[in-house]
Amino acid sequence: MSAPPIGVPRRATAGASVLLGYLALAALLGARAWSDPRATLLGSPQDAIQHIWFLRWLPFALAHGHDPLLTRFLDHPGPVNLMWNNATPLLAAVAAPITLTLGPVAAYLVLLIGAVTVSAWTAYLLAARLVAHRAAAWVAGLAYGFSPYVLTQATGSHLPLVTIPGPPLLLLCLHELVGRRRVRPVAVGVGVGCVLAAQLLTNEELLLTELLMGAVTLVVLAGLRPSRVREHLARLSAAAGSALVCFAVVAAAPLAVQLAGPARLGGGPVQPQGRYVADLLGFIVPTQVLHFAPAGAVALTHRFSANLSEWDAYLGLPLLGVMLVAPVVVRRRWAVAALLVGLVAGLLALGPELHVGGRALAGPLPWSGLAHLPGFKDVLPDRLTVYVFLAAALLLAGVLDRCRAGPTARSWARFTGVALAALLPLLPAGPLPARSAMVPAFFTTRAVDRLPTGRVALVVPVAWGPDDAAMLWQAVSGMRFALPFGYVLHPGPGGAAVADPRSTPLTATLHALQSGRRVRLPPLALRTLRRRIAALGAATVVVGPMPNQDRVVGLLTRLLGRPPARDQGVELWETGPGQAGTG
Repeated sequence: MSAPPIGVPRRATAGASVLLGYLALAALLGARAWSDPRATLLGSPQDAIQHIWFLRWLPFALAHGHDPLLTRFLDHPGPVNLMWNNATPLLAAVAAPITLTLGPVAAYLVLLIGAVTVSAWTAYLLAARLVAHRAAAWVAGLAYGFSPYVLTQATGSHLPLVTIPGPPLLLLCLHELVGRRRVRPVAVGVGVGCVLAAQLLTNEELLLTELLMGAVTLVVLAGLRPSRVREHLARLSAAAGSALVCFAVVAAAPLAVQLAGPARLGGGPVQPQGRYVADLLGFIVPTQVLHFAPAGAVALTHRFSANLSEWDAYLGLPLLGVMLVAPVVVRRRWAVAALLVGLVAGLLALGPELHVGGRALAGPLPWSGLAHLPGFKDVLPDRLTVYVFLAAALLLAGVLDRCRAGPTARSWARFTGVALAALLPLLPAGPLPARSAMVPAFFTTRAVDRLPTGRVALVVPVAWGPDDAAMLWQAVSGMRFALPFGYVLHPGPGGAAVADPRSTPLTATLHALQSGRRVRLPPLALRTLRRRIAALGAATVVVGPMPNQDRVVGLLTRLLGRPPARDQGVELWETGPGQAGTG
């Protein structure tokens, strides 16, 4: 009797071992949070808090019969259309068991580490289809999942942009379709549709760029093998049809809420065109998120457009050199295709005009034409570097695979030398930055029962871009109360997206006091502020820890006519009814 096949179990075991290895490395990125994962924020606190709020909202909404894609618990009476706010409902669903047991802060941490792990692993799986040696594929997973793009976006707490298994998975589907004739195109199309639908529910910006770069990839492949276009056309068409049907089934309801539901957005782009772009020098000048970043280089990067959380293009000269020589060394068409697609992605990442050292020098570049397509006005060009890193990872795997050819000792020496030369410049400066969540005990103990369930609470500091702590306090309280403001996009004049709370005399005065500015309030202004507080319908007013807290408490004491009660780190006034209504 012949022995049973062992190839598949061995591959599964190898894949699981690689996944665990990536998980261990990803956990090191969160090292500063593991001592207190329920109360430590990784990366930029503002965007982290916003994502933490989204993680808590979905299980709360489903448990209480609210629409998970709309909310009145921010910007009350709202509603806020969460499909315009990148609410990541898929990630919230995946993390719900953690959110409901350990809390949303811990869920965010686990998701971030898990996103890095899975992204690296899917790149490994893709590379393993293209190269013979698993060690080369393993290095490709490192180069993609732990790239400066990922480190930079994770530092900015851009959880959806760190969750990038989509591009490798789509290329895996394409490889199955054109490389394995026994695979049914309809089955592959269903896989593609599921990946795209999952991307819609994670990050629509990545969905748009995946479609764009998918089209680029198909054009490049057709140009390299024009004689085989007709041969593959029927299979591609069948796969595309089933992908569209699968995507439509999942995406119909969310897109209906976004495009036809309340509080939908229109008008111009949320971010200025031409600001969030890759600087040409950014591909070879390291930023402060990397270990090998001389002071002069870091000083130069601070002249780049936008901010640190978007300076994500750094490849380093060794990896860039590997990319350029890979087609000659690998001698495979897929390597040529990867280089061409990577170059196109890099060109598009430069944005509508060329920036060198922070200065706009020339334009227009190809992105200036794409930015006017539907949906692309809010795509930030620099984020297309994710496709540059995927191409770089695959090309590095191909070169390392060739290095392993020949006598064992010599081949391993070549392999190790090339891998270290390419990866060492990408070494992180250390674990991701972290800070205490600083949640007053009031919101995590029975003291919060003083806030009427489901009613409006005016919580100061008012939640907006620079300081959205109130949203964190609301999330960790289990969404006990609604907020009249929030760090979310809502329609402004003409339907254009506005990110900060609607400007009112009350918010302007509170922000001014918090920032330490002197505010003159004559009797007429005080009456206006009293009317505004009454119009909010807040059942309670709560002041938590904040700069210049005594000045804010002093103003609210004058407006409400009595001093606050002090309880578990907050100061509180009970003012009257303020029903939040349904979500």
